[in-house]
Amino acid sequence: VDGDVSGVDAEAFTVNLSGVGDVDIEGTCTDLTARVSGVGNLNARELECKTARVNVSGVGDAKVHASESVDANISGMGDIDVYGSPAKVEKNDSMFSRIKVH
Repeated sequence: VDGDVSGVDAEAFTVNLSGVGDVDIEGTCTDLTARVSGVGNLNARELECKTARVNVSGVGDAKVHASESVDANISGMGDIDVYGSPAKVEKNDSMFSRIKVH
């Protein structure tokens, strides 16, 4: 499944990407919860949030924006890119994965 979501304006926003697919999301939120499982790509770099909790399992990639804090976890092979230079960063990755804060 491929999709585009724009105009998000929410306190809390949750996205679950499972199986095979690519999703692009734009807008603003206070708290983002994102789960990517299977073979998927989440591009939420243009979804400007204060906090983000991101979990990637399988073979997937996620790009998120968090201005205050991020909790990023990967099991399997994948990448998480965090934009917004959050002050508080918690990350847990595996041997074949990468979490990078920009």
